[in-house]
Amino acid sequence: GLTLNASKTRVVCDGGAENQGVRDLFPDIPPANIRSWASWEILGSPVGTEAASHMDFASAVAERACRKARVITAVGKIDLHPGTALLKYCAGAVLINHIVRTCGATIIPQVQQVDASVLEAWQECAFHLPPFQLQLATLPASRGGLGLKQLAPSAATAFIAAERDSRDLLQHLMTPAILEGLPEDPLLQSSMAWAREHMAPEAFHKISDYSNGSKTVKHSQSILAAPAQQALADELFSAASEPMKARISSASQLFASSWLSPARVT
Repeated sequence: GLTLNASKTRVVCDGGAENQGVRDLFPDIPPANIRSWASWEILGSPVGTEAASHMDFASAVAERACRKARVITAVGKIDLHPGTALLKYCAGAVLINHIVRTCGATIIPQVQQVDASVLEAWQECAFHLPPFQLQLATLPASRGGLGLKQLAPSAATAFIAAERDSRDLLQHLMTPAILEGLPEDPLLQSSMAWAREHMAPEAFHKISDYSNGSKTVKHSQSILAAPAQQALADELFSAASEPMKARISSASQLFASSWLSPARVT
C-alpha cells in the first residue's frame, strides 16, 4: 500500500512546530517540516501571511544573489562580454523576480541590495561609471543602455500584475462563498500605496486600471513597467549633453547592441 514519506511531508497550520497537538498528530514529521501558516514558503517564495517572514526570506535570497554577482566578476574580468551577459541573464532581477511577484513593495530594500550588487559587479569588471551613466546602464539596449535591469523601481508593479493575473484562477480553487468573504490583500494595499507615491501619475493610473479591470494580458508585468522605464529614458535623454544625446541615439539603433552578445564558441 501507499506510505507517507515523512521527510518530504510538510504540515502547515496555525501553531507551527510549537503546537504540541499538531506534533502529536504527526509524530514522524520532522519539527522543521511543521510550519506556521504565517511563515511558510512554497516553490521558493514566501506565501505566509506574516510580512516579517517575507523580509527574512527575501534577505536570505538577496544575500545569495549578491554573492552570485560577485562570483560573476571573475568571468567579467577575463572577458567583459560573457560577464555582462551573465549579469543580465543569470543574476539580479532574474533571481528575485518570482519573489517580488509574491511579496511586492514589502521587500524593496532587499531588492535594492540585489540591484546594487549587479551594478557594482559590472563596474568591477569594467570601469567606474558616473551616476548619470550608471543610470543609463540600467536601461535596455533599445534605449541606449546596457540592460543591467533594476527591479526595485518596478517591484510594486510586478506584484500588482501577478495579483491581478492570478485572481481569475481563484474561482477554480474556491467556492463563491469563500471568495466573497476574502479580505483585501494587505500586500496589494502596500504595493498600490508605494506605486501611488513613487510613480508618475500616468504610470500609476495604468497600473490601477489594470488591477481593477476585467481583462488580463500576457506579459502584463513588462507592459505595466514600460511607462516608468520610458519616463526614466526620457528624463536621462533630456538631461544629457548634446554629444551624449548623440551617443544614446546611436546606441539605441538596431544592431547597435550586438557587441553585448558574446561570440559563439564552435
